[in-house]
Amino acid sequence: MTIRNLLQLLMCLLVLSIFQTEAVSLELQRVERSPFGKFGNICGNGSPCDRDANLACQRGVCECSMPAIMIFDPDVSMCLVKADEKCKFSIERNGMDRILHNADPVVMPCVRNASCHLSDGACRCMPGFYSDLRGHCWEQKPMGKACDNDEECMSEQGLVCWDGSCDCNPNEARAPAIYASRHICVGIPGSPCVKSLCELNSNCVDGTCVCPHDFIWSESERRCKASFDKPCVDASFCADGLDCINFRCKCRLFNQVHDIMQHRCMNIVSEPCHKDKDCVPNAICSTSKLCQCKPGFMEFGPGFCRNGYGSQCLRKPKESHYYIEAGSLLGSAYSDFERPRKENEQRQDNLILIKISTNTCDSQRKLTCINGKCDCKRGEEIFDQNLGRCVGLVGILCKMYEHYSCAGNSECIPFINLHKFGLGRCTCKNGFSVNENRTCIENAISVV
Repeated sequence: MTIRNLLQLLMCLLVLSIFQTEAVSLELQRVERSPFGKFGNICGNGSPCDRDANLACQRGVCECSMPAIMIFDPDVSMCLVKADEKCKFSIERNGMDRILHNADPVVMPCVRNASCHLSDGACRCMPGFYSDLRGHCWEQKPMGKACDNDEECMSEQGLVCWDGSCDCNPNEARAPAIYASRHICVGIPGSPCVKSLCELNSNCVDGTCVCPHDFIWSESERRCKASFDKPCVDASFCADGLDCINFRCKCRLFNQVHDIMQHRCMNIVSEPCHKDKDCVPNAICSTSKLCQCKPGFMEFGPGFCRNGYGSQCLRKPKESHYYIEAGSLLGSAYSDFERPRKENEQRQDNLILIKISTNTCDSQRKLTCINGKCDCKRGEEIFDQNLGRCVGLVGILCKMYEHYSCAGNSECIPFINLHKFGLGRCTCKNGFSVNENRTCIENAISVV
């Protein structure tokens, strides 16, 4: 390189340096001459703050005009109203020495991810966001993330803050495997639906999860399970107390009966038990771990208990419906039970529906509800403890084909033309005579 070329290069660098210096000087002049101060700039003495950025001169420095409800956002270089703070203001303008009343309300801008709700005039975080203590709106957290309160978690997915992390509320929802990849919760019966989603085997009805008609709520497992005689794969599909037998939910013991209203299986009289609840109504679990009728009740049917002599009774009996297996002990004697009108034939699934009346006196023992207690017809019958039934007094009409229809030491003898109808009268046997109670006593033996 020659000396001439070197001098030309130095001259170019000098000119470029002069231009750069002038550019910087002009920029500084532009900033200094800016009519409004930015956030953090010194203000006062003719140096106002940028009102368009919601700034005001506070103690000689440009800060938010309403610092109690605003926060400065450097990304947009202006002050914004915090979440949950007032953003709608009605102001009065002073112009030409006149105060203008009824001016249009002023809506101040909100922090990011929030909008001013005109209904209540406050900044609210948009759906899917939550507000922190500083007034910012942040995106809600997914399942498994740490949290301090429910608002931090994705509410649309049913998440709440549980034990310090976003998860399903175990009292109202769960996250089954079918929704695991979506990290959402589904409602359980009795709780609100989550996006119209409910636990398996439950439906969303009017915003609440409920078990369908053929399913029963299991308190132990907190889910809906198949009721009696419904299809199943294994016992886990069936309601409490049921087993999956031949792919149907059935009672675990063959001789059990299923109460339709209470949705549970019960043991009949003389069948094994563990507690009183295992047995049919009016029966208890004895010390020998067998169901037996309570004191004052008598077995009938067989397998059930009805009010016995002297026990309390109701004018209107309580009716219960039970399913029994056709091949069970009760199934072989189902003709002894009363059947509902529409259930006159055996079902295809080998179940028989029977109707049992309780809180009523056992008519098979000729007991009648008199003044609220099971008793024999007064003046006509007395109760025989040995026979466990009412028997006729002397002179009372009786059925000739019915054994033990008359009181002790008496028998049913044909009476005039009534024998045509199988009727007779209770008469003392030979060697016995009637007393004032209309019972028979043995004749006294005369000594010669």
